[in-house]
Amino acid sequence: MLGYAGVLRIEGTRLPPGLWNSLMTSELQWYFLGDPCVYCGASSLCSTFYDERTAGEAALVRHKMVVCPLCGWWLKNERRIVEHEQPTLAAEYTYLSSLREFDCLDENAPLDLVRAYIAKRWDNIRDVHPRKVEQIAAAAFSDFFGCEVRLTAYSKDGGVDMYAVISNSPWAFQVKRTGQMAEGVEKVREFLGAMVENGIANGVFVTTARKFTKGARAVGISPHVIRQGVQLELVDGNSFAEIFDLHYFEQSPPWKDCWPGALGDVKASIEEARRWHR
Repeated sequence: MLGYAGVLRIEGTRLPPGLWNSLMTSELQWYFLGDPCVYCGASSLCSTFYDERTAGEAALVRHKMVVCPLCGWWLKNERRIVEHEQPTLAAEYTYLSSLREFDCLDENAPLDLVRAYIAKRWDNIRDVHPRKVEQIAAAAFSDFFGCEVRLTAYSKDGGVDMYAVISNSPWAFQVKRTGQMAEGVEKVREFLGAMVENGIANGVFVTTARKFTKGARAVGISPHVIRQGVQLELVDGNSFAEIFDLHYFEQSPPWKDCWPGALGDVKASIEEARRWHR
């Protein structure tokens, strides 16, 4: 599997030898003007622009970025323009996404590559090692709830994958990666049992399935469960995808360290391009 993670930073106007036959960086400007993706051929790249002025000097820094909404390839150009009587280009930097190979079923696959692979197409999460899904869920729900989410051991976890303290109350999490369209009642009942056994009254059951069966939805609100003071939240695959998108595009996209503008603007551009490609 190939994925984009890491950043190749180039200073000046010529690409290093061996990289796209040492093109001039000016030739990369065509990707900001409508050229298709260099890797997958997508015809509509997402373009985002941002200008900022440096403090204490008459200089304009112009940032431009394109992202492929299908394969995730991205390119960013940064130009520092000194504005005296005649605007002068003082410095130029180009940032290119780095293509790397990885095995999505490998428990030790780099997390940034796995995140990018899932961000490209949510259904890809079903191909990822279950432990990586737990790690991705821990980071996403940590941002969502604004608290630390701690993973348990991968095996012999007592039926609980993660713990968190939310509003001063302990919460248990179970994360299930499945290829099924609907999550059934059996796994939900097992998690309720694990919550009781571990003395946790609040729990979140997360699945990659698109929905829960009627029986699974009913078990968490049964009179017996309510009488025991247990609160169970069910998060289906669609809701999980929304929480992941918020985490990925607003907290940890691969361009976060070189893009000074609002990450949400880039996300909106990608979403619009994806709708166009559907």
